[in-house]
Amino acid sequence: MKTAKLFLAGIYLHLFLSAITPIGILLAGEWNPVSYGLFFFYLLMIGAMQLTGWICVGCSIAAYRKGYEEKLKKSVKILKLYSIPFYLLNFIVSFVYWFFILAGSRGILFFLLPIPIAITCLIIFQTGCVGICYIMYLRKQLGSQKKPSRTHYLIQLIPILDVISTLYIFHKS
Repeated sequence: MKTAKLFLAGIYLHLFLSAITPIGILLAGEWNPVSYGLFFFYLLMIGAMQLTGWICVGCSIAAYRKGYEEKLKKSVKILKLYSIPFYLLNFIVSFVYWFFILAGSRGILFFLLPIPIAITCLIIFQTGCVGICYIMYLRKQLGSQKKPSRTHYLIQLIPILDVISTLYIFHKS
């Protein structure tokens, strides 16, 4: 699914911008037109990435309704498995890098800290919705034989467990 690939690219772009935006603001020295422009661009790209994520969820719902198993499976594979490096890098950026940015700015950039955390939670929710669509399709098609448990719906929304659940479902189906 093209929307899943575009969403994945947006996720990685968000991570890159989350890392360089505070540096750019710090290098500007104070809030000036350049730092305001950089911050506005960062927020604009977050909005575009989130819009792409919701479009991807909508396309997954449509694929579920039309019975496009391969599209759903590809989307889940792209968003759950190919995003693993994003979450690892995001962890490093969030807990190591941001500590130094906050310490270096003496707390001035503290208001930026919740942004990547909230965005990461939304990304997990959006990719979880795509996974849930695939599980719903499998439960509908497989009937009483080997269908995934309903607990996988919830597990798709929990970091790390969602990848394990996806691998399990791919192995079983």
